[in-house]
Amino acid sequence: LIIVGEDYGEGSSIMQERSHAFAMKSQVWLLDPRPNLPSIVKAVEDGFELSEASNTPVMLQVRIRCCHVHGHFIAKDNKRPPMSVADALEAPRRDTGRIVLPPASFLHEKEKVAKRWPAAVDFIRSRKINEIFGSDHGSVGIVMQGGMYN
Repeated sequence: LIIVGEDYGEGSSIMQERSHAFAMKSQVWLLDPRPNLPSIVKAVEDGFELSEASNTPVMLQVRIRCCHVHGHFIAKDNKRPPMSVADALEAPRRDTGRIVLPPASFLHEKEKVAKRWPAAVDFIRSRKINEIFGSDHGSVGIVMQGGMYN
């Protein structure tokens, strides 16, 4: 999980635009939680789990409005990874297909679209990460990023 803290001054959006472009170019999933403590805490957990489910890095964008968030939350227990550094040192495995150089990198690009992207979409839908507020029967909707929610 890559946490991007953005504080570039009043009215500046250029760096946010760069974060979005970088995420799209790299096919890295970008989470932009609403600026309230429960949403941010949930986004951190969802980000780690989305990364594991899709085998892809995830960016968590924390905007300037998050600096005004206050409160407390009960932390969950840490989860032990299925494989530790000690396990890797005891039984190292080498998979030349995972080296990020041609020709393997061509397969990685194909894997992004064929496997990782659909896995991310399935995870996002099943966890209802994209939130919907208001009436189910309305004829007008507004789509916005989390940081824009008020």
